[in-house]
Amino acid sequence: MKHCNLCGVDVDTSKNYCPLCYGSLEEKTAKTDLDMFNTEAKPVVSKKKMLVAKVFLMISVIILTICIYINIQTKTAPWSAIVGFSIIYLWVLVAHTIMSRSTPFKKMLMQILSLGALLFATERFFGNAHWFTNFVFPGLAMLAAVVMMFVIFCSKNRKEIIFGFFRVDFLLIIASTLLLIFDVDEYKIINQINIIVQAIICLAYLVFAGKTIKTQASRKFHL
Repeated sequence: MKHCNLCGVDVDTSKNYCPLCYGSLEEKTAKTDLDMFNTEAKPVVSKKKMLVAKVFLMISVIILTICIYINIQTKTAPWSAIVGFSIIYLWVLVAHTIMSRSTPFKKMLMQILSLGALLFATERFFGNAHWFTNFVFPGLAMLAAVVMMFVIFCSKNRKEIIFGFFRVDFLLIIASTLLLIFDVDEYKIINQINIIVQAIICLAYLVFAGKTIKTQASRKFHL
């Protein structure tokens, strides 16, 4: 296919001149799939989203500044740090989960990590009673497992997300196991229950969707 710059038309011919204006023709190069992944191309961000982000940032700074000022003046426990962590969590929730196009695996993992970090910081600032490792983390892990199963049952693209959720469950098993191995958990029973629950769910994934998981793993890790 050749192109005439004077007429602005494409001409399928072996000749070197345009049949309309008799001007010279140039070879037209078709875009390849690699052009879609041009690293120099900047992502298009709508003005509305940028405005919302700026307003949210301004509100976050104002709230955090006021809380820090009140915290300093009242000379109480550093509860303003918890407000700061909460604001960061909201940013993660909105930017990385609601508005992001990341994979379900990354979204769920980021939610667990950010919410876990917020609760862990809360524990450290208010007494260091180890209730996070004893109760909150295993409870949060089991809640996440239930949510992921619900999402899989309701989703039409369950074959595309099940491998990511399987990996999240497996990582939660490892996390609870490490807490038990290093004797961080004083009571142990809740983390033990979490390991059992996550193991049963992973086994169910393998039984009912083993081929899908194997296929997705092969694509992901080039096996």
